[in-house]
Amino acid sequence: MNQHKPDPLLSANIEFSVDGRSVSLTVQVPAGPVSPQRLLPLAHALTNTIVDMAVEAQDEPVSCAKGCGACCRQLVPISTVEARAIHALVQAMEEPRRSTLIARFEDACRRMEAAGLMDRLRDFSRVARKDLVAFGLDYFGRGAPCPFLEDESCSIHADRPVVCREFLVSSDPRHCASPTPQTVRRIELGARVSRALPALEAPKSAPAMPWLPLILALEWAAAHPEERERPGPELLQALFGSLSGKDLPAPPGLGA
Repeated sequence: MNQHKPDPLLSANIEFSVDGRSVSLTVQVPAGPVSPQRLLPLAHALTNTIVDMAVEAQDEPVSCAKGCGACCRQLVPISTVEARAIHALVQAMEEPRRSTLIARFEDACRRMEAAGLMDRLRDFSRVARKDLVAFGLDYFGRGAPCPFLEDESCSIHADRPVVCREFLVSSDPRHCASPTPQTVRRIELGARVSRALPALEAPKSAPAMPWLPLILALEWAAAHPEERERPGPELLQALFGSLSGKDLPAPPGLGA
């Protein structure tokens, strides 16, 4: 009986700089075709490194703390790769937790449908660039919590989206309940991995819009079960090529 042998791993030494500080890392990727989701742990680790560097470089302490879930009611834009990962995460949960999470996603979508926001949520191109911040604040004003928010904390903290990892503030946490660009000071990052993640989607199958709201993750992934695998080195090149190149325009919400 022939047993399938896993593809050999290739090592890559990567060096880059963020705000003048050098970062060196060695990563391993399969030589053959793999799901883009295989690179999400690397994206998470890379984001954590960039965020830690930004926090160390600034004078003000981070205000965010466990139990403060104000930002978990914001519009969270995620990549299609993350949408598939979230769908797989929920489907792998045991009952009744899986059904509970699915019901929370459906409830958030119903709220936005009733508020008349769903058409623009399904296609951010309907929102003029000058209106992105206002649209994000409109979403926040509806008070719909992230389906994963429990006891004002993230219940999937280790697997949370990249854009959530990038969102930290140094302003008074009291302002987070009613945020404005003038009252909330974000920690400035030298690079945003969240804006590079859409590059992991195969060009021929990539959607017109590179982001979708987290609350639509289950719906979108169920409607797009096909996922094109790509060679590991090609995915790695796409991720870092996008990260080092020109950023995509920011979506509404946490990414704005």
